[in-house]
Amino acid sequence: MKLSTIQTKEIKAKEFQQSIEKLGKKLTKEETQILICHNTKLKFRDYSAENVKEVQKSFVKASSMVGVNEPLEDWACVDLTLFCVSEFKDFSFSEIIEACKKYNSGKLDFKDGHYQNFSQKFLGDLLNSYRSYRNKILMKYHKELENSIEQVEPTEEEKKAIEKDY
Repeated sequence: MKLSTIQTKEIKAKEFQQSIEKLGKKLTKEETQILICHNTKLKFRDYSAENVKEVQKSFVKASSMVGVNEPLEDWACVDLTLFCVSEFKDFSFSEIIEACKKYNSGKLDFKDGHYQNFSQKFLGDLLNSYRSYRNKILMKYHKELENSIEQVEPTEEEKKAIEKDY
């Protein structure tokens, strides 16, 4: 029986939640939030036509978050959505909102202004900068996860078998 994308995503989300709990306090709350956005939310590559329509409306929120005064027109929202579906398949819309928050707080390397234009160029630069920021956290997460795996001492029988081989 083949699992649907959503069922697979739910299983991965549970496994991820267990690994986060395993790490305890080795990750900050901010790092945990970024990991949750990346690992548990539906990615653009998995969006249905209905999801795409919902996201198109949400780009108005993202543009106002970074300080664009005029709301985006419908055609601009459609263009931005198609841009993300083709160029940022590994992102969820939650990550775009998170990227806007990090941009506003000055935590990203990308510092250029939007000049009242929430364009594909601005969004691409913003998401590429956020991707670098996110990947540093992902590397820390995987490193901490590897370090948390307990080293199991071999039994006496296993030691003898190893010695016998050499």
